[in-house]
Amino acid sequence: MARLQESGSPIDLITLAESLERQGQLDSVGGFAYLAELSKNTPSAANISAYADIVRERAVVREMISVANEIAEAGFDPQGRTSEDLLDLAESRVFKIAESRANKDEGPKNIADVLDATVARIEQLFQQPP
Repeated sequence: MARLQESGSPIDLITLAESLERQGQLDSVGGFAYLAELSKNTPSAANISAYADIVRERAVVREMISVANEIAEAGFDPQGRTSEDLLDLAESRVFKIAESRANKDEGPKNIADVLDATVARIEQLFQQPP
């Protein structure tokens, strides 16, 4: 795979098998069938956005469970707080989850965009008098 990458060749099941066969190593790595099985069971980078969405969704659910437990504990042991205080606590914690979910811009960013914004900010600061 490294040789294919270094030569700028695409890396997929066919090109890898062909490269290994030319080197006489296809059988020693388990043959085409083994490569096909690995390929079938390996997540693809092409689906990275979908995988990220799944991780993000599960994180929101975990946060909801945590907040629900916190709200339940506060209800069982109010420590002198009124029902209105407890409701305010519950609303604020749930709203915080909803608010963080609405801020989808907080995920991974394109490095070129980050660098452009950083350089612009540095130039702005450099031009300001001390």
